[in-house]
Amino acid sequence: MFDSEWSALYPATAYLLGVPFAFFSEAIASALFVGLSTFALAYGSTRDSWHRLPMFASVAFLSSAHVAQWSILFTAALFIPWLSVILPAKPQLGIAILAGTSSRQSIILGALSTIVLVCVSVLIVPTWPMEWFGLIRDAGHLMPPLLRPGGVVLLIVLLRWRRPEAWLVGFIAAMPQTSYPYNLLPLLAIAATYREACFLSLTSSVGALAAVYLTDAVGGPVAATTASAVIIALGYLPAALIVLRRPNERLSPEQKLTEASAEAVMVWESKPARARGRGSAGFPQYRVRPTSPTRRGDRHPARGSSRRSESSKAGV
Repeated sequence: MFDSEWSALYPATAYLLGVPFAFFSEAIASALFVGLSTFALAYGSTRDSWHRLPMFASVAFLSSAHVAQWSILFTAALFIPWLSVILPAKPQLGIAILAGTSSRQSIILGALSTIVLVCVSVLIVPTWPMEWFGLIRDAGHLMPPLLRPGGVVLLIVLLRWRRPEAWLVGFIAAMPQTSYPYNLLPLLAIAATYREACFLSLTSSVGALAAVYLTDAVGGPVAATTASAVIIALGYLPAALIVLRRPNERLSPEQKLTEASAEAVMVWESKPARARGRGSAGFPQYRVRPTSPTRRGDRHPARGSSRRSESSKAGV
């Protein structure tokens, strides 16, 4: 137990999942929780590629680690399907995670976990659902980003409604939440390239730092409103724009990226049904294969070599 100036806005399901940490002090429990969550996110986000590593240098991740938030573990659930069992701990974010995944295993585990945890928690404290809904209703600082200044523009992400990451961004923007930067962490997971990961981490970090400055250093209602607009513009909108740059397809088999001096082809490799549960839960996996420019006569080197060998046999 620890003192807090805020009401306990988490459902009883979160406390059930936190029981294993109740045997430790607050400092040790926080360190264990953050350490295990970070390991899960690092393991899941780098299984197919290392390009998402910039998210670990973002203010969104650092703030999550600082206050021992669920955001790190929830983001890891995008890549590790069985982690969906923890989604009932924070329903507003858990719904967004399930909406942004294409893994049937994640959806089934999340639904079963919700049923079990809700039933057990109601048996222990029968009145908690009504009390929790009352606290959420009276919490004026919880507001969906869509209802904040400039937030309605985020609906443009639904133009890519076939893509799971579009629903991830849309549902996160539609759920009530605070304006703290740790809420931005799941959005950084949609990066498909290293450049996108750097871009999302940089813009979200700048927006978070600007919002903190406006709220703490300037103060006042106008500064708070401006800070919310900054979070929308530099945190949520870049993620929506990245999704809009992609084709409106559920899984893109092949994408081409034009660079200054080289060309990279990103090939999606589908996994067999038995192994799908072990990969990224929500997004396609890409492998960057660099290609070098070739001369017109060298486009089919194997075919050309066979012709040369036939010519040499003929004595030409």
